[in-house]
Amino acid sequence: RLNFLFIDKFKNIIVHSKFTKKLILNYYNFIDKNKIIIQNNIISRKSINNFNSNNFLKNYGINKNSKTILLMNISNAESRKNFIYLAKIINQIDENIKFIKIGPTTNNHLITNKKKIFGFNNISEYNLIKLFKISSVYVDFSEFEGFGRTTIEAQSYGLPVLCLKTDTNFETMGKSAIYLNNKNNYEEFIIKLNFLIKNRKKYKKLSLKNSKVFLPKNQSYYVNNLLKILWKK
Repeated sequence: RLNFLFIDKFKNIIVHSKFTKKLILNYYNFIDKNKIIIQNNIISRKSINNFNSNNFLKNYGINKNSKTILLMNISNAESRKNFIYLAKIINQIDENIKFIKIGPTTNNHLITNKKKIFGFNNISEYNLIKLFKISSVYVDFSEFEGFGRTTIEAQSYGLPVLCLKTDTNFETMGKSAIYLNNKNNYEEFIIKLNFLIKNRKKYKKLSLKNSKVFLPKNQSYYVNNLLKILWKK
């Protein structure tokens, strides 16, 4: 975490979104807005070899058939991630829908429903990419992010995204995602999830197109681009 007592001492401040820049300026109006640089080419998509998805999932106790819809989420146990609200909805929906949760969870019985929710607390980057490729839709219920890295990362692997309508999400994804207005509205969730599944091919293309904005050609491209911005200052 940055010590904001000294923030004005820096020549430049690099942030990942307009939302974060606005937040800093709202809290610290003595800062020159021209000092704050938005740089968000930070996602790195990696390729993996072909693999048998059914066999991979069986290793984790997940049985998948042609009707199975796999939803995916990456989050920690912080309350702002709202996973308890998402879990309540997941436990009510069709049995063909299974939910992959990456990250720690509490012992709440709603979250630890092993028939619906499959938790992955520790997973390698290689297997994480497999889950991105296997899943049908990425779901995010976080209400506050400076930059939604996981949603963009999911998009970079072609995953359609269903998430809460926040300033950050709309800034980074625009019309390439489907937005929820209420984290407690089961009916809205089902309607918009079904719409996304029905139009999955369209939103897969939109996800891939949008994620390219955040994909540096390589690390040297990212560094050189950042240096060009700083030299202009």
